[in-house]
Amino acid sequence: MPSLEGRLDEVLAKISYQKKSMDFNEKSVIHGNLFGDQILVHADQVGVVDWDDLCEGDPLYDLGRLIAHLILLSQQDHLEEARVNPCLTGLMDGYAKTAEKPIVWNRLLWHVSVALLMRAKISALRTLHPGWIGTIPWAIEEADLILSGQSSLVTF
Repeated sequence: MPSLEGRLDEVLAKISYQKKSMDFNEKSVIHGNLFGDQILVHADQVGVVDWDDLCEGDPLYDLGRLIAHLILLSQQDHLEEARVNPCLTGLMDGYAKTAEKPIVWNRLLWHVSVALLMRAKISALRTLHPGWIGTIPWAIEEADLILSGQSSLVTF
């Protein structure tokens, strides 16, 4: 999509610039490939699958991927912010209660933006959403809004 090249370059430059001021030295065991499809729910049981990318990394990485997955699905399914925001708030409240350390918000938002761009890309392994072509420019704009603290979806 050559028409998006300039805008994507701007957002990637912002991602690169913000990364320079962040400390990514905090490490813990992470899933490494966590998104909504990796979480299975049955009755009152929850399981996480596909541990192939288990590694040591930034503890906010997996959380950022989950948030990006949720907001990407909300865009694809045309969900109202009033339905999405309570889900995000519940996720963040649960994470904050169980996390060993305080959330570094600018680093989390950085991960959300990067994961959003990654999740919007076309994957030959998955069935494409009918509106996939519009998802890519939306993801670029939303990633920029998240990085700038102006997203109406990611409001924490």
